[in-house]
Amino acid sequence: MIATELTRRLGLRLPIIGAPMAGPGLGALTRAVSAAGGLGMLGVSNRSDAAFVREEAAIAAAGGSPFGIGLQLWAMDGQPGLFDEVCASGAALVAVSFGDPVSYVRPLHEAGALVASQGEYGRRRSRRGRACRRRRGDRAGR
Repeated sequence: MIATELTRRLGLRLPIIGAPMAGPGLGALTRAVSAAGGLGMLGVSNRSDAAFVREEAAIAAAGGSPFGIGLQLWAMDGQPGLFDEVCASGAALVAVSFGDPVSYVRPLHEAGALVASQGEYGRRRSRRGRACRRRRGDRAGR
């Protein structure tokens, strides 16, 4: 079995992290991926509110395995309490995207979550405090 620092830190049996798809990435799918040994990811978008995060994270957590949340930062505009629910969710990893993650890293760490960031913000702004950086497309693997 492939083991990495990240799989060890998250307690994963398989080196698989599910895509945090807003829409199909609900609590039941998140829980199923985690139960299979990977890390299921709950997708949080601009259609998500605090109640959605609370309810779907509870479904994901009910399996007792680590899970994560993919948080589109721009989705928090006009969504009071959304970030507080992400912090309170018990997510082992929060992958932040579509915005500057710097001001969110500390509260997520204080909540016990590892933080992953994506793209230019991940490279330039949040080197300290992130667990990993995601890349997509032709930049993957660099």
